[in-house]
Amino acid sequence: MSVTADVRPYLALLKPAKLVRLFGAVLLATAVALPISWSDAKFAALAVLAGCVVAAGANALNMFIDREIDAADSRTADRPLPAGDVRPWAALTIAIGLIAIGAGTMWDEFGVRPAVLVLAVVALYATMYEWLKRSTPYYSLVGGAIWAAPIPALWLALGRPLDGVPVGPFAVAAIWTTLHVWSTAPAHDGAAGAAAPCFLPSVLRPQATRLCVLALALALASITVALGLRLMLPFDALLTAAALASLRIQDIRTDRWVTGAAMVFIAAFIVVTAASKM
Repeated sequence: MSVTADVRPYLALLKPAKLVRLFGAVLLATAVALPISWSDAKFAALAVLAGCVVAAGANALNMFIDREIDAADSRTADRPLPAGDVRPWAALTIAIGLIAIGAGTMWDEFGVRPAVLVLAVVALYATMYEWLKRSTPYYSLVGGAIWAAPIPALWLALGRPLDGVPVGPFAVAAIWTTLHVWSTAPAHDGAAGAAAPCFLPSVLRPQATRLCVLALALALASITVALGLRLMLPFDALLTAAALASLRIQDIRTDRWVTGAAMVFIAAFIVVTAASKM
């Protein structure tokens, strides 16, 4: 057996795809934190690295907690733990080790506040989120807030007071994440998403899911208006129109329109947020 084959399950344990998607939140966090001096940029890079280490550990912890659910679902049965490629105790050890290293670096370099925040996010991920995904189809809203955590975390790591500045972008990131997850699922025959008994597109009818997506699109538009980002109005209209078309036409093709419009929306929001800081 090759070394690559031996290492691959441990890398999968960290959910690399999720770590890549995390950089979207990091880009938004950086845009919110602008302007950043050269010295701040070095601190920000270290904070992002430490945060990614914590996120990798949290992903491994999630794999450990969800191992029985994953084993019962054909879409996730080949993950490292249910497949028997990694033993549960090894996954838990890796998870705790990575979380401790990342949070410890945060504490040592940036103080107690960002370290406590990332540990609180991990605790939320491992407790309330795990409980909610077994009891309500709306657990993705909490998952969205977890995904948006880099925004306040980077803000605190740069030594800035936790005021109202990062709140709006945090809400946008959290709501957008949920909208993206829910809108993607119908376009993939309702089978996309986490292996959870209460995943909303699997529990509700497609039309009910589309109605929820429209509600989130309207919420995003309202937040950008409240933030005074006039340049976002065309993108608000695009996302809302796509959600309305999906609700009216009830077709997988229009569901994909929502997914595309959501990607355009978040990219525009990052750019507009950065431009407003310059």
